[in-house]
Amino acid sequence: MENETKQKPVVEWWQSPDARPELEACLAKLNEAQDATDPISRFSLFSHALNLLWAGKGRLDNQRKRSDSQGILDILLSIPASRQEELCDAPEMLALANFVPQIMNVKTLRESELYVPGEAIPPKLKSDASAEHRQLANALQRWRDERKEEARLQTLKKLGTLLYSVRSNIAHGEKTMRGPDLAKAERDRQVCEITLPMIRTVADVLLDHPTQKLIAYGTLKPSEPNHRVLEPLTDQEWLDIEVEGTMIDHEGGLKGFRWCDSRTRHKAMLLKSSQLPSFWGRLDSFEGSAYRRTLATALVGELTVVAMIY
Repeated sequence: MENETKQKPVVEWWQSPDARPELEACLAKLNEAQDATDPISRFSLFSHALNLLWAGKGRLDNQRKRSDSQGILDILLSIPASRQEELCDAPEMLALANFVPQIMNVKTLRESELYVPGEAIPPKLKSDASAEHRQLANALQRWRDERKEEARLQTLKKLGTLLYSVRSNIAHGEKTMRGPDLAKAERDRQVCEITLPMIRTVADVLLDHPTQKLIAYGTLKPSEPNHRVLEPLTDQEWLDIEVEGTMIDHEGGLKGFRWCDSRTRHKAMLLKSSQLPSFWGRLDSFEGSAYRRTLATALVGELTVVAMIY
């Protein structure tokens, strides 16, 4: 009889128990972003969430003094290669890279004597300020043409640089040495609307697709009364898990759950399905307004996964 070696799943750094404080803080910010209606606030919350993650990775790597720009690059490069490819091939990446007018770096504008708020930006200055966006577009095109590792990594580096630039742009106010930049708020709003789909995709790919995972602790589980609601999902995979928090009772005998409200562990099940992203609207309607869908952690043994929970 041949010996069969069962391949162990790759454990990513954020799945380590040591990374739980920053991971949970990150998820709290991502959940907060769901409720934000203003694109600037939402982008800022996504950025803050990723900032908490790269701070955690810096702590684990004993590199606490790492800059924010290096931090976002570090977590992008920590994604397994297959998901890095997925990120580079995402329609959100292509839409961002090809968007015109290209995003400009406010720091480049402000440091130029040619920039006067309210007046037309000289073509050369506009080109200089748009360099980071242009470099992302060029890197992505090279990846699409060559599909080589170097081109993939360069695309991720340029993405990280552009996301950091947008984050820095919105951190500055309207004050300049040459008078108030009254149009900046509207430019920030437009830029955040452009970049939001991309940074949302980054978070999902980085955390191994929590939008394709559902934590079920009640009647949606197999053999439970409401499991039939999930029948349209044809690629279901179920795992036994535990979740930490507080189980509560709703009217009619239904249960609710408050994630991380305590460290008490409760048995639950995890549904994995690539069809869930297009199914969430139906599940939201089924659950009703008393149940809010949020991100949460779950434990497969002692391994942390991130998924959606009601």
